[in-house]
Amino acid sequence: MYDEALRPLGVKFSQLNILTFVTLRGPVQALEIAETLSIEKSTLSRNLDLLEANGWLTSSAGDGGNARYLQITRAGGSMVEKAAPAWAKAQEDVKALLGERAAETLKRAGSKV
Repeated sequence: MYDEALRPLGVKFSQLNILTFVTLRGPVQALEIAETLSIEKSTLSRNLDLLEANGWLTSSAGDGGNARYLQITRAGGSMVEKAAPAWAKAQEDVKALLGERAAETLKRAGSKV
């Protein structure tokens, strides 16, 4: 439901999740994103490449060149803002489908990951 709601904007749920994380955390290591959001490294790498290609993120090497640091761009911040209404609509659709109680339970379970 989330991917469908975001499709007109050209972003997927998983990509918006990464953009939102980077927006909230500021410059962040790719490894921290993978660990916090429970994303496999190869999946994260593919998504980061797409987000950079779209101009929504920039990356730079950290000290020693081992770490990859990511930062949101102006276009990325704009995407997060544009996606907010579609995200909210998808949230309401999930609540309507599952019911308020089940949707809240699902939300709490996801926040413990």
